Amino acid sequence: MPDRTHLYQSYRASGRAAKDIVRHRGDLPSDDVVTVEGLPVTSLARTVVDCALTLHPLEALVIADSALALGLERDELLTMLDARSGRRGIRRARLVIELADGGSQSAWETWVRYQLLRAGLPRPTTQMPVRTDRGLFHTDLGYERWALGIEFDGLVKYRPNGVRPGHDPAVEYANERARTEALRRSGVSVERATAADRSNVREMLSRFTQHLPPDVVTRARTNPLLPSA
Repeated sequence: MPDRTHLYQSYRASGRAAKDIVRHRGDLPSDDVVTVEGLPVTSLARTVVDCALTLHPLEALVIADSALALGLERDELLTMLDARSGRRGIRRARLVIELADGGSQSAWETWVRYQLLRAGLPRPTTQMPVRTDRGLFHTDLGYERWALGIEFDGLVKYRPNGVRPGHDPAVEYANERARTEALRRSGVSVERATAADRSNVREMLSRFTQHLPPDVVTRARTNPLLPSA
């Protein structure tokens, strides 16, 4: 979470302004302001665009993913961004918005996808559907054409009451194992990522790329607009 709050204001800040507030002087269009719990705040679209322009691309991508999942249209964001032409960071912000995907269901899933995109690998499918002998499942990410599913494993689901009251981690583990075996019987390889992979992203990516054609891997180039995260 950020440690400073950003404010738009039409007047100059005093010399005694609070240090945990970043002030931006200027007036906002009325369409860019909404009221939440009695406070005037930037609209969802304006917030996403501002974050895409100012935050680290990974942080901005997490926010943009969430906004699309809430129903915000990508075209609305791109139109708003076009109106800010000339601003620093426009090119990177446009890339973030174009890469956003409402199928991401957690910040960690977005992190895994970000690492794939940063490495220059093809854009993965979020919530990739797989038909198995146990029914239809979805992997967090994947490449359908290469029958690869990628799952992010959070430790919370393997803790008592981790997901909800009464949650049994033993049952969760058994169900997850049966699901994984069904996916593999359907011909899909399953690779997993955890928060521990943050310390060795290269090794994580090597687990994924062993399932991809060699020419796809050799053509991949790090995207200079997406810094390490």
